[in-house]
Amino acid sequence: MQPKKTWLFLLLAICTGYFSKAQSPDPVKVRVYYKFRFMNDTTARTEFTNESMLLLIGEKMSVYQSYNSYRTDSIIKNRPANTGGGMISVSGVPMSGGSGIGEKQFTILAKNQLLSTNSVFITRYLVDESAKQTQWYITGDTKEIGGITCQKATARVKGRDYAAWFAPELPYSLGPWKLNNLPGLILEASDSKGEVFFELERIASDATTATIEFPDKMTQVSLAEYVKVKAAYDADPEGFRRANAPPPPPGISSMSISNISVSGSPMSGSTNVKRPVFNNKLEKEN
Repeated sequence: MQPKKTWLFLLLAICTGYFSKAQSPDPVKVRVYYKFRFMNDTTARTEFTNESMLLLIGEKMSVYQSYNSYRTDSIIKNRPANTGGGMISVSGVPMSGGSGIGEKQFTILAKNQLLSTNSVFITRYLVDESAKQTQWYITGDTKEIGGITCQKATARVKGRDYAAWFAPELPYSLGPWKLNNLPGLILEASDSKGEVFFELERIASDATTATIEFPDKMTQVSLAEYVKVKAAYDADPEGFRRANAPPPPPGISSMSISNISVSGSPMSGSTNVKRPVFNNKLEKEN
């Protein structure tokens, strides 16, 4: 890595510091379940990644994440303290390169402040994306979704043109992913190329013990700051990793992924297995 890039990374880490959970856990009032479909490979336009997503709405905050991620968080949160730090495994999580399934989007409702989780190498970021509020054009079109009357709105979000259907009778300026800022909850949305779909599965408001909390030990940055760090990593991933990797454990001079083995046999993928193609990104622009 060039000294300039190293300086940039360290400067951001020092100036921003760790984000601490300033707010107490926010009890969940409403749970909105969505089906998310995303086209990873634009050369196979009939094949989609499918994932169940969940929008949790509290009194002060909301969070949007994959349902599998929510289940994993719940297991870890409720795990007895004496069980140790073993790995938690939840089946069915697709490794989708550009869909952002592993990310979470938090909204502080009173401020309409959107914060998204992202990672670059070993650093986890809480990125403030509030400066870019979505500007919607509300049309005169209406339709019913799950028995709820919705209005249509269109906007360009992260480099894609979206049509969204929102419910004015549900007074939440929220929706799936980073689609928000409409006078009602977004129940359905899709992009103009037919590559991204968010579809309502159900809404639940029954009593629950779930709460919304910010994750621990995240470096809070603006969107512009995060873009600079991500660009430095993308320009020279290997150099970035060398410059910012933690020191190896005592007695180990280096840690190379290529040397990892199981029971003395090098790990290698089968040549007969068709590897998924990820040539599409959910976010075309920052």
